[in-house]
Amino acid sequence: SLSQSGMQPQSNKSGDSSADPKDQLRQSLDKLLHENNPWVSKALEDAIAFSKTVPPRDKNFVRDVLNGMYSTKKHSESNEVQSMLTEVFNESIWPALRSRGWKEVEGSKRRFSYQGNTLNSIASVL
Repeated sequence: SLSQSGMQPQSNKSGDSSADPKDQLRQSLDKLLHENNPWVSKALEDAIAFSKTVPPRDKNFVRDVLNGMYSTKKHSESNEVQSMLTEVFNESIWPALRSRGWKEVEGSKRRFSYQGNTLNSIASVL
């Protein structure tokens, strides 16, 4: 079981202090769900109901959106939103990321890398 703080697992009933990490994780998740049951239940019900009314999104389409290769808005709206996003990213987010080891990849299109992973757009970084 979990301690009163909910942060540290206690030893299991047999007295063995090395309980299975999966059991500890399950217990922690159960406690978290129990404590947040009212809103979690409603959110899951809404998500399930919504998923029954729409077809699933194509994985390639989602990947393209995340990589900044497809705009979900009209062209004029997209440019306005993209401009605002780029401005906020450049002023507020990029300096913090750069100080944490992120790098901008040289090339014709703006790309970013972190710990060997390259991302093709600001949207995919976010």
